[in-house]
Amino acid sequence: VPGWTTDNLLQAIKYDTNFRQSIKHADYITLDIGNNDLLHTLKKSNHLEQLPGKIASMMPKLTGNLNKIIKEIRELSDAPIVLYNFYNPFQENNQPMHKLSNQLLSFIINPKIASIEGKYKNVKIADAFSAFDEKQATYVRQGDIHPTIDGQTVLANIGRNALGIKK
Repeated sequence: VPGWTTDNLLQAIKYDTNFRQSIKHADYITLDIGNNDLLHTLKKSNHLEQLPGKIASMMPKLTGNLNKIIKEIRELSDAPIVLYNFYNPFQENNQPMHKLSNQLLSFIINPKIASIEGKYKNVKIADAFSAFDEKQATYVRQGDIHPTIDGQTVLANIGRNALGIKK
């Protein structure tokens, strides 16, 4: 759902009957959530120098919510789960945001996301970060953070690959 954070998804999985029923009947589950959590932190940072500390301080909540989301899903379904890590949405010509985002994603954010994979049965990481690496001009809409059609195709393909599904 556009604009949702991990808090929103967690509440929906816990309390929304439609979400719960969908999970119970799913053959596969994909989770691409948390980007808006990061964007809210970015908007609260007045200076780029503050951003690494603010991101580091919000990561326990983000990963905690992701863990709770997966636990709730596991109570409803044993379907394979694909958890997408985060791609860098900033164009290469948007310096220093592109460089700073690469650093934060490489050293703080995505390693924490990757650590979730081994905690649960049948959870795989789809590596959006590597798939989008230095291809933002093709995969991310100009002046936006959302993927282009080509970017969406790449995300679908890495999700399918993570699940081991052949074309």
